[in-house]
Amino acid sequence: MGGQAFEVPVNPQRIVADYYVGELLYLGAPLVGADLTWPSNSWTHLVAELTDVGQSMELVSSLEPDLIITMNEAYLEQYETIAPTVFIPWDAYDPEELMIVLGEVVNNQDVARQWLKGFEARLEELAAVMPDPSLFTITIVDVFGTDLYLYGPDVAEKAFIRDANSWLMLTPEMMPDYIGDYLLFLNDSGQADSNLDVTDPYKNNVIWDSLPAVVNGRVFYFRSADFMHEDPFSLDLQINTLLEIFSDVVGFGTWQASNGDVAENAVIDALKAGYFHIDTAAVYKNEESVGCGIKKSGLNRKNIFVTTKAWNDVHTYKDAKVALANSLDKLGLDYVDLYLIHWPNPLAVRNRWEERNRDVWRYFEEALEAGLVRSIGVSNFHERHLDSLLKTAKVVPHVNQIHLSPSDMQLEVVAANEKHGILTQGYSPLGTGTILEIPALVEIAQKHQKTPAQVAIRWSLQKGYNPLPKSVTTSRIISNINVFDFELTDAQIKVIEGLAGTGNVASNPDERDF
Repeated sequence: MGGQAFEVPVNPQRIVADYYVGELLYLGAPLVGADLTWPSNSWTHLVAELTDVGQSMELVSSLEPDLIITMNEAYLEQYETIAPTVFIPWDAYDPEELMIVLGEVVNNQDVARQWLKGFEARLEELAAVMPDPSLFTITIVDVFGTDLYLYGPDVAEKAFIRDANSWLMLTPEMMPDYIGDYLLFLNDSGQADSNLDVTDPYKNNVIWDSLPAVVNGRVFYFRSADFMHEDPFSLDLQINTLLEIFSDVVGFGTWQASNGDVAENAVIDALKAGYFHIDTAAVYKNEESVGCGIKKSGLNRKNIFVTTKAWNDVHTYKDAKVALANSLDKLGLDYVDLYLIHWPNPLAVRNRWEERNRDVWRYFEEALEAGLVRSIGVSNFHERHLDSLLKTAKVVPHVNQIHLSPSDMQLEVVAANEKHGILTQGYSPLGTGTILEIPALVEIAQKHQKTPAQVAIRWSLQKGYNPLPKSVTTSRIISNINVFDFELTDAQIKVIEGLAGTGNVASNPDERDF
């Protein structure tokens, strides 16, 4: 901090800043003016009332600030003749430390500490879903002018890049040596078709087409401005972006994958393709092979999200305890990430389903507390089943997994999930294949150069659902997760939702004969 000509006020009321604008806005600082040289930020919408002072001392003075915050030592003496000035070099602190320092300056430490606590928790959440760096590599490139630059070399390990050695200009010939399994491509608009005059030499060649990230559909486009800054708005956006990519937003279903080589190889192929969520169930009778596939994949267990389900022969607390132990033994795991009640109203307990669900859920909650499961949920529950369970549940189900596709949108069930804060997972997101030849869906797929199946899965994602496509065919396994490099328009989503009723729909869980 500079040697101020005035005493820094304890509670400043009129602040001008030539940097750290995003941080100060997040802290609720009373900004009246700022240097808004960088207009494209995740907080741009918040600066409409601020005066853009640029580097004009006259404008700064006219605002009659009682505090100036600067990162520019060259202007320090001039600023100090106008108002008390705090000098913070841009590289003096990492972003977390900077928020604490600025919180002290503007007397809002509580907001700074609260953000820091949440940020650290989100970093831990991100670390838990990031691909194993010994098996997968992540590359970030950015378009500058007419050139393509690489962030690195340890960009996946570091939160921020500051030194000159962390930049490298790429030529097309260098790409195979530097671009790995995942590619985050930054440009002006965050779209695949922007900066075409720049990226054409890179993309329109056989080298680009052979890159692992391209082959496996792991190229993601984002705005450069969103990754350029280190204020809380930008950092939260960056973490949310990475979580969307690396969390289990698209799971791999194993229903009808027979126990043995078929299920085992399907799981290996799925994990190799980039899935991190594997869904099975006791009734699928393939938990042993799913577990073998997980083990043979070579991935770190903590980077894989495993779901299994208690079948309809689980009627009591004791049954649930035995069922989970059996599933863990077959899977060869110490815990599962998600454990579900498979159906709400088994035939054998049709007259006492509410009691059954309460008793089974009581064990689920104990298993959660004991660490045998990381989250608990239900499957095929309608609103009345949820309402009944929630009368006595201590833990609200984290997930309700239901039959869900453009042809069977189950709007009432989805609304009930949303009302209770329950994540909607969708099995059979392709409508068991019945909608994939409908001309309207085929036409949308052709416009995006995708398959109808990919469009159906993308629809689920954009609706906020967690789809669980299944296949035992390697090419389809890969194709079903290649859904992050395009976006459906509102008009296309409306067309897709017009397919309701054109394919298979879920049966009434109170009338199933098992």
